[in-house]
Amino acid sequence: MRTFIPIHAASVQMGVIHERVQAVWWLRGQVKALAEATAQARASAGKAFIAMKSPINPPIIDLLSEIFQVEDRFLGSKLCSGLPVVGVADISPFFEPYRMEATLSIKDFLSSTSSRREALKRKIFGESEKAPRDILMAVVEKTAAEVSAGTMGPRRAMEDLIDIHGQYANFCQRFGIKQGLDSSGNIKYRCIDNHATSGVNEAATRTQKILMSNIASIMLLIVRYESVLRERGLLGPQWSLVGATEDLKAAYRQCPLSDSMISLCLVMFYNPSTKALDCHESYGQPFGAGHAVPNFYRIAQWCATVGRRLLKLPVDHFFDDFWIVEPKCLAPSGVWAFRSLMKSCGFGLDPGKSQIPASVWNALGVAFDMQTLRAQSKLFVKPRTKRLVNVIGELLQVWKDNRLSPSHAARLFGKLDFLNQTLFGKVGRTGLLPIKRRQYELIGDHSLSFELRAAITWIVELLVTCPPRELSLHEASKPPLLLYTDGSANPNREPMHAVGAVLFIPGQEKPLYTGCAVPDEVVSRWIPAKQQIHLVELFAGPVALDTFRPYLVNQRIIHFVDNSSALGALVKGYSNNSDCVRLVADCWL
Repeated sequence: MRTFIPIHAASVQMGVIHERVQAVWWLRGQVKALAEATAQARASAGKAFIAMKSPINPPIIDLLSEIFQVEDRFLGSKLCSGLPVVGVADISPFFEPYRMEATLSIKDFLSSTSSRREALKRKIFGESEKAPRDILMAVVEKTAAEVSAGTMGPRRAMEDLIDIHGQYANFCQRFGIKQGLDSSGNIKYRCIDNHATSGVNEAATRTQKILMSNIASIMLLIVRYESVLRERGLLGPQWSLVGATEDLKAAYRQCPLSDSMISLCLVMFYNPSTKALDCHESYGQPFGAGHAVPNFYRIAQWCATVGRRLLKLPVDHFFDDFWIVEPKCLAPSGVWAFRSLMKSCGFGLDPGKSQIPASVWNALGVAFDMQTLRAQSKLFVKPRTKRLVNVIGELLQVWKDNRLSPSHAARLFGKLDFLNQTLFGKVGRTGLLPIKRRQYELIGDHSLSFELRAAITWIVELLVTCPPRELSLHEASKPPLLLYTDGSANPNREPMHAVGAVLFIPGQEKPLYTGCAVPDEVVSRWIPAKQQIHLVELFAGPVALDTFRPYLVNQRIIHFVDNSSALGALVKGYSNNSDCVRLVADCWL
């Protein structure tokens, strides 16, 4: 974390700003010096790069990668030729090994393109009769905007694209979804290219997994930065922390497809105005292809890495959302320098989504409130009001319609699971099990069951009443309490199920301990199973927290659990087992 923070004895306000100004002027000089090389690289680039008239500057990206020892050393050259979404994924040193084999061979994928095209035509025409016109028109309009931006080709007939790309021309269905309301109260729409049914994702072999930043990592960065400022005696109002954000515009579309992928990622959708199918070429990574995620993510990771090393900037990202946390006296220079870096490399930012430095700022749909960092030594995090209203409105609409389809359940689960990171504790996840189960219930009328209605009631109540998440500098500086819990189940013993706990308090010579049997009325409510030790281990948690409550208030606690199933449920605040969910909820509540 220290490498993130540029404050040290020799780096006062003007020193940091001067270094950034020098870095930006140097970078602009390199852009001019490499102008001819840039023109040559763009002229000899892949078909997608040229078709979309990409402003990406490969020589500058490769130069910065070499000078600052960026792990993804040849990213610029790879973007020039484009990245694949079928077959084995391209490897980035930013990510960790994780292999998932394709379920469809390249040979079978290509040999089935013709039959898949005809099936897709019938499917789209069939669904068009039931699809809301506003969503259909949103797809048409958003696609037209992409054509104007150069990231997609002009509208063509399917037969024309088959003539151009040959017998293996592969199409996917483009559809639209509603994404709540914008700041003006208008409905937002998003287009998704359904490569789950195009064969693309089935024919893709995954080789790595991405380690992503999250809300907790931002909170820890803020608290650590504030602690360092205090250690250095930088306590004036100009050293109060603020946050700023930048957003990549049409992020996935800035990453070109490789030449061979263009014919495999053709797009098809129904146009309600012409009552015909519109077909287009895609040049940027499709939102819906599995490989598109790491292909784009490496760009954002590269930008954040160079921002830290070239500009001494505390910057990180989650996909296309970048955030900068700095003192008031440094933040404007940091934002200016980061924008300059992105422009020099040819990556486009969305000015409409930028947030100027402020003590209350939004990232990942969350409001970070740093106003009380100095006065109360506390950081507060809460959901953005707009996101909260959108999700609650969506839940109430599901209740009113008395219907939740599997696809809608999947989207809703994702939103609620992410929103839970902003809530007090992790109790919010414990109501999601019925919604997660609905994702896989493909047969039936998808009306709301008793469990789903109960879950929606619980979640809405929680979203309305749950206090914001907070992190205290004082608590973070104190040594934690150590809590050990254990459970045992022995059929040859009376009682059969028992739990125990030991609490070590810093400064106290002797630990506190407790133990008890698990009441029969509790065990009788569990689903019968051969092994219930994980439930016994979970039961020990609430017992310990209730017993030692007076000692635990406003304290940091490290809780040791030696059962992996129980530990996983407590850490995630969630389980696929309903008995586990209830015990986890008791623990977090």
